[in-house]
Amino acid sequence: HCQALGKHDKPWCFTTDPATRWEYCPEIGDSNSTDFSISCGIEGAILGARECLPVTCGAAPPTPHATPADPTRNYVFGDTAAYQCAPGYSADGTPAGATAVA
Repeated sequence: HCQALGKHDKPWCFTTDPATRWEYCPEIGDSNSTDFSISCGIEGAILGARECLPVTCGAAPPTPHATPADPTRNYVFGDTAAYQCAPGYSADGTPAGATAVA
């Protein structure tokens, strides 16, 4: 559990590594950590609270014979990118097949 006591100006915690007695807690937005805990400090303030942010995937890449409907959008986990097939192509390879797919 993170704590802010003594001479430290930000939350820290003891480690299980004998070579590293303590370390500062991960900063908000630290992409190297996916879990955290919070604690109540001696002054009654919550310590160690973080914001969980979605994993970013970036822009949808072009694919053979199709382009992203929104090529400048940066997608995050859970998003679905729509594509537009090039003229003469469809999602199922038939003349009547869908040309806009998500």
